[in-house]
Amino acid sequence: MTSTSARRAEDAGATPVLRSSFVTARYSRYRPEMGVPIRTSVGGCRFWKSRLYGPLQFAASVAPYGAFRVTEDEDEYRVLYYARLNAHRDEALAELDLIAGGGTGALMCFCDLAKSWCHRRQLAEWIKRETGLIVPEVSDA
Repeated sequence: MTSTSARRAEDAGATPVLRSSFVTARYSRYRPEMGVPIRTSVGGCRFWKSRLYGPLQFAASVAPYGAFRVTEDEDEYRVLYYARLNAHRDEALAELDLIAGGGTGALMCFCDLAKSWCHRRQLAEWIKRETGLIVPEVSDA
């Protein structure tokens, strides 16, 4: 599942161009103005308010399979997670772009950044590294 823009960039050996922008947030902080709600967590969100916010789209290619519950060390986790993302780079970027549809996508999980590091911020760093796109966190404040 490679978007045309990601495919052109891959063919040319260039940085993929995304049509969409992204933010990161906790599920509990989601508001419709943040954009298309995108689940990046391994587990589903049982308290998601579908009637209020619509369906929660799952971006399986960026879920931290292979890292989640393997280690709690942030650096080790990043190595495992980036290995997964790098192995599926074009698919991951194309899937996120497709789900966000050229608008803004809200990349979400359960973590409270005030208490701990989180894979969604690692994902934001990886997107910046791969595309140059800055992915801000929507504040818990």
